[in-house]
Amino acid sequence: MPRKPNIPKYGLHKATGQGRTTINGKAYYFGPYEDETSYNKYKKLVAEHLAGGVADVELPTTDGMPDILVSELMVRYLEHAKFYYVKNDEPTGSYTNITYALRPLRALNADTLAREFGPRALKLVREHMIEFEDLSRKLINDRLNTIRRMFKWGVSEELVPSAVYEALRSVDGLRRGRTRARETEPVQPVPDEVVEMTLSYMSPVVADMVRVQRLTGMRPGSVVLMRPCDLDRSDDVWVYTPSSHKTEHHGIELKILVGPQAQAILTPYMTSRSPHAFIFSPAEAAAWHREQRAAKPSTRK
Repeated sequence: MPRKPNIPKYGLHKATGQGRTTINGKAYYFGPYEDETSYNKYKKLVAEHLAGGVADVELPTTDGMPDILVSELMVRYLEHAKFYYVKNDEPTGSYTNITYALRPLRALNADTLAREFGPRALKLVREHMIEFEDLSRKLINDRLNTIRRMFKWGVSEELVPSAVYEALRSVDGLRRGRTRARETEPVQPVPDEVVEMTLSYMSPVVADMVRVQRLTGMRPGSVVLMRPCDLDRSDDVWVYTPSSHKTEHHGIELKILVGPQAQAILTPYMTSRSPHAFIFSPAEAAAWHREQRAAKPSTRK
């Protein structure tokens, strides 16, 4: 892995009260010490220094395009995302991820004209994510894609010249072993013995939900949404079709097979449920916890 370079420090210049750093023997001043604007100027300069001072690509302008700032483009895109990334009338996690991805862009380029935002500026945002946010390589690539997607949307709304988006596509994603960004370990399944020990601390309802999920491989959200009417029980192996799932907006119909072991867990719950009621009830889990607390002797004086 490439050696991590020395990062110029942000410090106080006592004589003027300004934030200051020194790069290659030259002092740079950023305004009032510890002011947010001052610190953002410092971070932008350091990111530019780490990027090696690569020259900006000249981007052609388009007559009739508005001189919109990056900050204004961000506001409009977030308004679009607020209504676009919605499921069951609630914002999805995608909207929150977008807000996180745009934070370093706002810190470094809020006052930059969107038509003038080029590959070099995107690389500086990338350096900011590496040095000041300590994000993993994969997460940085995901967030850079989010920024590119915003500019693509800006092109479709005739707010940004198409050449801007095309130029941003020239910035490759970070490659394993060729970047200072840290790598993350693959997510491994929880060992069966750990799951078994944990089940004893759960309410019977939640424990059965975990058992069904292990046996079927479905997502937790699909377990929560299970209803008798969503289960086709006409064959030895039941087929569960969730009323809602993560990839439904892609036009994908999800079918989950439910074998005999999972059927044995589900059947007692369904005997007292209406066809459109959820199989697993939070009220029943909460009632179990209340009973457990009531059964313990009180230690209050």
